[in-house]
Amino acid sequence: MDKNHGSGRGVQFRQLLAVTGLLEAATGIALAIVPSMVSELLLGSRLTTEAAYVVGRVAGLALFALGWICWSARRSAGSGATHVVGAMIFYNIGVAIVLMLGRSEGGTTGFAFWPAVAVHIGMGLWCLASWRAAPSPPESGL
Repeated sequence: MDKNHGSGRGVQFRQLLAVTGLLEAATGIALAIVPSMVSELLLGSRLTTEAAYVVGRVAGLALFALGWICWSARRSAGSGATHVVGAMIFYNIGVAIVLMLGRSEGGTTGFAFWPAVAVHIGMGLWCLASWRAAPSPPESGL
């Protein structure tokens, strides 16, 4: 067990990574099983080609994998968890930007569009705050 497991940082990372893991895994499962329904809820239109279904399912598996790694990393307050949180900053803010750019270019939105944007911005900010609060690793002396 990590020596920082009970520290404030450990608790903060555990909570963040547990929530992230559950959200991403659930979204990934939904996207892998019913990609057209997720597309309609998020973007306001169903998928219409077999290629879109395949890409949607692959994206679902990728989201499930993100959820899995976040869930697994929640038990560590070490550099592994710090790196996962750092990557999730990029992911969450990137997804929010891509969604908003798609909307600004005339894309349609579904019922879940703005809540999804808000969740990704909120999760990105939570990741950023947690990541910034993490102590820097010691110098390697190289």
